[in-house]
Amino acid sequence: LLPRMAMKASPQSSRCAKLMGPRYARPYSPASTGRAALTVQAAREDRSKQDRVDPYEVKLISPPAKSLGMHLLPHNTQCGETVEVQDQAYIVSRVTYVYKLSKGKYARSSTRLDVTATGRYIINRYLNDLLDAK
Repeated sequence: LLPRMAMKASPQSSRCAKLMGPRYARPYSPASTGRAALTVQAAREDRSKQDRVDPYEVKLISPPAKSLGMHLLPHNTQCGETVEVQDQAYIVSRVTYVYKLSKGKYARSSTRLDVTATGRYIINRYLNDLLDAK
């Protein structure tokens, strides 16, 4: 048994391979038995969730605001995490998902991280703690 596999006949499988792209095509043909051969393709590409990375637009929010460019970071990057961009450490202060309306549905078009330099983050925390103490 082949788990999570879909069996398609040869003419349709080549059409599916064209539509889905070459990276999804994983042909399998059984030993010659005199019958018409079937092609088996994986429905999805196997990926480990921990290895998945997404492109993020990284923006430094301390005045003046400055874009640090697009970077590949883990898909589960959250507020408060430390990320390293251009050999400097930054703290994520906000994660923004941007959606666009296309064909009657909203689809995520980009993701932006607003970051603060580590030194600035520590100073801001210290000053906020001083204000809260009074």
